[in-house]
Amino acid sequence: MASHAMMVPLPAENLEDWKTFAMEAAGPRRRELEDMNRRHGLTRHAAWLQPHPDGSYGVIVLLEGPRADGFHAAVASSSHAFDRWFTEQVQRVHRIDLSAVVPSSTLHIDARTDSAERGAQEVARA
Repeated sequence: MASHAMMVPLPAENLEDWKTFAMEAAGPRRRELEDMNRRHGLTRHAAWLQPHPDGSYGVIVLLEGPRADGFHAAVASSSHAFDRWFTEQVQRVHRIDLSAVVPSSTLHIDARTDSAERGAQEVARA
């Protein structure tokens, strides 16, 4: 199963808009979010708000599932109504274009206590 993690900048002036978006996606529109994730091959889609010491913010996004690596491009090119809404919200609050290439992160440390999982993981070397 593929995993994709990234830190997305969040302009401080968009913090309340991001919280509203997150609450709507996880609340009244949760079934639509879950449907989008299923249609695009995700088994997990998580987001953490990360405040920085300088007063700025970032959002840590974790995508897991067989098609996690192609999720952003697939959602950005979708004509499904919820996918369009989701893409527009991400673009508005983060000021990023999901249809463009979204830089991927590189895993450098993956320490696990379960030896079976530890042996199955390949860690990228810097």
